Amino acid sequence: MSRVRALASLLLTGALPAIGQVAARGDASVEAQVFGLVGSERVSVLCPGRAIRASEERIEELASGWQPLRSALGVGEIRCTGSAWQVRVAGGRPRPYDGTFLFRPLPDRTPESGTTRREARARRGSEVIFRTTLGAYVAGVLAAEHAGLTGQAAVALAQVIAHDARVERHPGRPLCDTTHCQVFLGTAAPTAEVTRALTLPELPTRAWLPYFRGGDEPWEVRRSRAEVRATLGDAQRLQGDGRTVEVTRASGVERVPCERVRAALRLPGCPIEGVFQEETVRLSGRGRGHGLGLDVEAARRSGLTAEDLLRRAYGLGP
Repeated sequence: MSRVRALASLLLTGALPAIGQVAARGDASVEAQVFGLVGSERVSVLCPGRAIRASEERIEELASGWQPLRSALGVGEIRCTGSAWQVRVAGGRPRPYDGTFLFRPLPDRTPESGTTRREARARRGSEVIFRTTLGAYVAGVLAAEHAGLTGQAAVALAQVIAHDARVERHPGRPLCDTTHCQVFLGTAAPTAEVTRALTLPELPTRAWLPYFRGGDEPWEVRRSRAEVRATLGDAQRLQGDGRTVEVTRASGVERVPCERVRAALRLPGCPIEGVFQEETVRLSGRGRGHGLGLDVEAARRSGLTAEDLLRRAYGLGP
């Protein structure tokens, strides 16, 4: 490694600015692929401190002020010393990203059959990688997925988020920042629940642990017959139980995973019923999400401990 590269490594991967007192596990580094769905060319960054870019052969200080992320990053790594990056996505409100952005080329990969364009983009990932602490990442995901969640339900969910941060969803790549993995919209200071979760033993499984918003709020949407047909074939009737959907066709009945239907038709949750009306289909259900794993809203109301919640959702624990 060259002296320049060694110095760059110290600057870019050294101790991050303090964003909350978390135990040693929370200080470990974690990476995520970011902005793959929206497109990194629509992202701007601002460093309130001193911005440094490092590549194989040089270290340079970046100009101050807002600038496109892709031009600032190039094919190296950029770090905002003394502060968190402020990030705007498509002209939106600034979000804090306390850590390092890295360029890492995407491998050639053929999209999976049966995926929509949006699903293909989400699963393809991003050439922009963000590195931060596990504590800041977990707190950020918790805020993005379930803002305001407290108590034992928050401890349980933080344990799951931290666990999933280490599970591969993109072969050879970090997690993405969309619902295909875990929604990550920037870092946050670890809450008391996150701090508590990261002092507990890691969950005893290598499997991906799903979770969903849940609840019992009713919803109803309409989709065209053509859209439903493109997803489910010549369906005549739909009925669901919150986890699977029973599709009735002239050729017979098939049960398919809820998430396949929910994602393809952009539904708030798992459909319980689908009523076919001429050229439209009226789909209805209760609650939000794919119906797998930890039901966060039910956990919030349950009064159970984090340990009991994880045992009920995943069969984990003594």
